[in-house]
Amino acid sequence: MDLTKIPTDPFESRLAFIKDGFDIFANLTIEYIQKKYPKKLELYKCLDFMSYSMSETSKSDFETLKRVWFFPTNEATNELNECLHRILEAAYKSGYDNLRRALELIVVGSYFSMSEINEKDAIDWLNSQRETPLFSRAIKSLLYDNRFSNLEKETLWVTNLRNFYWHLSDIIHTRGHKYSLDSLQPSNFSYNEIRTTQFSQESLKQLLDTFIETFKNICTCIAITNPILLIGLPLDEKYGFDTPTSGFFREHQANDLWHLLIGNTKEFFKILVANDVELISIMNWMNSLPDKTDEEIDNQVNEFKKFMNSFKKNGS
Repeated sequence: MDLTKIPTDPFESRLAFIKDGFDIFANLTIEYIQKKYPKKLELYKCLDFMSYSMSETSKSDFETLKRVWFFPTNEATNELNECLHRILEAAYKSGYDNLRRALELIVVGSYFSMSEINEKDAIDWLNSQRETPLFSRAIKSLLYDNRFSNLEKETLWVTNLRNFYWHLSDIIHTRGHKYSLDSLQPSNFSYNEIRTTQFSQESLKQLLDTFIETFKNICTCIAITNPILLIGLPLDEKYGFDTPTSGFFREHQANDLWHLLIGNTKEFFKILVANDVELISIMNWMNSLPDKTDEEIDNQVNEFKKFMNSFKKNGS
């Protein structure tokens, strides 16, 4: 770059530095992930689950929907996607902020979905009319739930989750030089106080590892909040094209969720799904439903075609 031709406007000058680096950073990042990153398969399993199953994890019962709707899961997914954007830009430290918010949203969403929590508080939070509860307060309240408390007793997952969240907070709040921009997002050039970014394989790997760990904690929280997701159910056979919007998984989705649980919690969940009366009751009820006949599925298809034709006609 010719420094004698840098624009004088402070925003135009920043753009001049940023636009030259983005394609380089993005291509180096993609090359590293595809060819060198040791946890590539784990990362891609996270991304596949995020793209194809995450939106179906929320409980779809009326009690939960009127409290928080699908907002916590959808917004957490948005934050995870933003983290991926930051990764491509080599804006490593900002990515940690997205991860912390994603984790917080899932935990707070679980907190507000609990029947013990005042429904009005949940609705007011959803409508931005009350503060988000402190993470520690939400965690403490979740431990009043038997499943959460038993998971903590058996695995210390809640304690480890809290420590992991504090680690993310240390980065976001810059707890000393170790968590500074200079350390996490190094720069080799500065011009008129414009600090440029550079690609760092070490910083990239650290953030990718943290993305995976965050995602696995999110999946574990999802599983303990709605453990029926761990049991693959015959949704297509029982509902045809009118499957529930969310709250239940098919066999392959349940298998994917099992893979993404924090490792030392899997034995606990195996025992839970084998013995929990509520889960067994839901599974038996679902299996007892009659399979949709070919005629019923054809009728669903025809009804959908009629709807689409009406939609197109009204839209035009």
